[in-house]
Amino acid sequence: MEVYIEYAIIDNLVMNAILLHLSFYINQLKYKKWQLILSNILGTICSILIPLFIIPNTLLLAIKIALAMSMIFVATGKIKIKKYILILLTFLTLTFLLGGLCFGVIEILGLKVDGGGVLLFNDFSFPMSILIVVIACYVWVIKLLVHTIKNRLNISSSFVDVDVRKDNVCVHLLGYIDTGNFACDKNGNNLIFISPRMFHRLFPKIDITKFVLQKIGQDDIAGSYYTKINDVTKNNITLVVPIDNIEVNVGNKNKSTKNVFVAVSQNNFGGEFDILLSPQFIGR
Repeated sequence: MEVYIEYAIIDNLVMNAILLHLSFYINQLKYKKWQLILSNILGTICSILIPLFIIPNTLLLAIKIALAMSMIFVATGKIKIKKYILILLTFLTLTFLLGGLCFGVIEILGLKVDGGGVLLFNDFSFPMSILIVVIACYVWVIKLLVHTIKNRLNISSSFVDVDVRKDNVCVHLLGYIDTGNFACDKNGNNLIFISPRMFHRLFPKIDITKFVLQKIGQDDIAGSYYTKINDVTKNNITLVVPIDNIEVNVGNKNKSTKNVFVAVSQNNFGGEFDILLSPQFIGR
């Protein structure tokens, strides 16, 4: 049997690295890179030397299991026996799954494998690890795609339609539910933030100079006051004004709240939305 030593080295290094990394990742355990590399080298050397000897199948299986145990021990060092067994079982399971996956893909693609475990395609030969890397890249791309779609769905569910009413002015806004908004008004109620442009639409008669200089008083807006807030706005001195009614459309339900205090942000939230809500305010 002809053995391509360079292919055998590449195959074992790549496969061992993937199997060890996945074993730790699935069990949510951290590892030291130098231990993983040392374990990988141990597995690669033994995997190359074992085929040089004529060994009965039963003994060969026992040797491979003992090798897997040694690799996990080198990669983990001193850990609890329960964790060690979990990683070992995960490593062995993934080894069988990965091997079956490889041969399944080989059958589907109609590739040939020689006695030395080298893939053959027309007049070309290449190591099995190339196939493993391609499969790993494909899985990584799918995982990234699913993660991106999931994030987009989560972001979309965080946007809601909001109607804000003050005196005879009613403004329709796009709101964003911020799970990190814990600010409260002077009465201990969850505080809502609106953008400066929405403030001027709700209070068109207020002089913009007074707003910039923070000189708005009770004569300008009854019930308004300034408070210190350490987040959301760049300036921690924030104007808080009373609003007659806020109606939030969450799914097919509308939640209407009267006599609400809202804080005026010092920025326009990047132009993506005009009102920042808290989950507590809408009952999430």
